[in-house]
Amino acid sequence: MTRKQTVVTSVRMTPHLKGRIQSYCAANDLKEADAIRDLLEKGLACESLSVFATPVGGLIRDVIEAEFNLLRAEMEESSDRLENRVAKVASRGTKASIATQALLTDVSRAIIPAC
Repeated sequence: MTRKQTVVTSVRMTPHLKGRIQSYCAANDLKEADAIRDLLEKGLACESLSVFATPVGGLIRDVIEAEFNLLRAEMEESSDRLENRVAKVASRGTKASIATQALLTDVSRAIIPAC
């Protein structure tokens, strides 16, 4: 069994911060050290997401949003075409089954592009 190597660090806190950590411990039924680790991990995760608040992050977010909008529009158009074709030849139950399968196929193609 291998153990993770850990480092012991002391942290100076104001009484106000200490009280907030103790409240967090009580609310989540954690030990103080576990609560501090949990809060540090969450804080670091939030910090890494703050890149999307920058102008470059905004550009990335806008590009991704535009791609999703195009994908959504293509899927709706494909669904409408399929619905019209199926409506001409199938019963209501068959139509629902085929439409569901077509949507799943479209989602699969969007998520895993063909080689």
